[in-house]
Amino acid sequence: MKDEKDENEQNLDTENAENVENTEEQSEQSEDVIFEDLNQEGEEMSEVEKIKKNKINLDEKYKEKIGKLEKERDEYLAGWQRALSDYKNLSKRSLEEKKDWGALAVKDFIEELFPVLDTYDAAKSNGQVWESVDKDWRLGIEYIFDLFEQKIADRSIERFGKVGDIYEANSYEALENIETNEENKNQTIAQVISSGYKYKNNLLRPAKVKVYLMKK
Repeated sequence: MKDEKDENEQNLDTENAENVENTEEQSEQSEDVIFEDLNQEGEEMSEVEKIKKNKINLDEKYKEKIGKLEKERDEYLAGWQRALSDYKNLSKRSLEEKKDWGALAVKDFIEELFPVLDTYDAAKSNGQVWESVDKDWRLGIEYIFDLFEQKIADRSIERFGKVGDIYEANSYEALENIETNEENKNQTIAQVISSGYKYKNNLLRPAKVKVYLMKK
């Protein structure tokens, strides 16, 4: 009798264990249920619905990926634009520096020639003496200097300062004032001691002159 009771208890324990095991399996199965395949009504989706849902998921996935790629593209584009801007600025500065170097070279060149040009001007300023020298020699020298002056003019170098020109303080250096009673000569150049020179309207050297001034 006791053995039968023990056997019944053992069977009961076995049943309980099986029930617990079945419950755990059911729980695990319930966790494995794919709710993605259910529509809004809780029913299993049709193939068409599944395709539509997958398409929506893919659209969202690719939209996110495209957004990241567009962000990277914009960053690369901004970097490229900055680099291009820096390159253009560098090229502009280099060009300006080259122009400055060119202007400096011209300035140094013409300043070295000032004594030669001044000597020629001084020789011609005494017309009587200049006309008295051998004609062929004089014409040869005049031709050489005329050609030379044309060449420097082609380099944007302007020679200025002639008798009768209006005196301008920012371009002329007045060494002496000469009184005059003629009103039309007032503040005009009476004599040029040395010519002035400009390079592209920038003063290289003022002309040294004597200026007419009305008597008071």
